[in-house]
Amino acid sequence: MLIFRENNKNVVTIIIDYLMNNNRIIRIAIVTVWFVAVFLFWRFACWGLINYHEEMQMFLFTPSFFKNSVCTVGGFADYMTQFLVQFFVNYSIGAVIVAANVVLVQILSFGVVRRITSSSIGFALSFIPSVAALCVIGYFETMLTALVSIVIGLAFVCLLLNIKRIDVHIIATFVLGLVAYFIAGSAAMLITILCTAACDLATKSIKAKVALLMSV
Repeated sequence: MLIFRENNKNVVTIIIDYLMNNNRIIRIAIVTVWFVAVFLFWRFACWGLINYHEEMQMFLFTPSFFKNSVCTVGGFADYMTQFLVQFFVNYSIGAVIVAANVVLVQILSFGVVRRITSSSIGFALSFIPSVAALCVIGYFETMLTALVSIVIGLAFVCLLLNIKRIDVHIIATFVLGLVAYFIAGSAAMLITILCTAACDLATKSIKAKVALLMSV
C-alpha cells in the first residue's frame, strides 16, 4: 500500500513538473479553449446579434467606397469591420470572426502585461480585457468596429514596447497615437498612448525618458 502511494505521488509529481515546464503548451491550450467557448457562445446563444450586425452594415467593392471610408477619422477600422461583417450572413463564420477578435485582444493584452509582471500572472490578467471586450460586443448597439479598434490599439502598444531607444520610443508613441486616431478613432489612440505610458511607469523607464526630455 505504501509503495502504491509512493508511486502515485511520483506520478503526480511527474505530471506537475511536466506542466510547469511546458507553460507555452498550457497557454496555447487555454487560449484554444477560450476561442472555442466564445465561438460556441456566439454561434448558438448570440446568433441573433450576428444577423443584426450583418443587416446594419453594408460593404461595397468600389474605389469610391474605400476612399470615402478611409478619408474620415476611424474610417479604416470601419472599412475593415464592414468587410468582415459581410461574412456574417453565415452564422458560423460570423462567430469565428468575433471569437478571433476576442482572442486577439487576449493575446495582445498578454504581450503588454507580461512586460510588467511574471508570465503566469500576466497570462491570467490578459483575460480581463478579453472578457470585457466580449461583454461590450455583446450589447446589440455596439458594432464590431469597437472590437477592431481595440485590437489595432493594442497592436500599436506591442509595437511601441519593442522600441528600446528612448528618444525614438517617445516620438513613436505620439506618432503612432495620431496614426491610431486617424485609422481607428479615439479609442485606439487612448489605448495606444495610455497603455504605453502605463507600461513605462510600471517598469520605471519613464524616469529616464523624462530626464532626457528635460535635458533637451
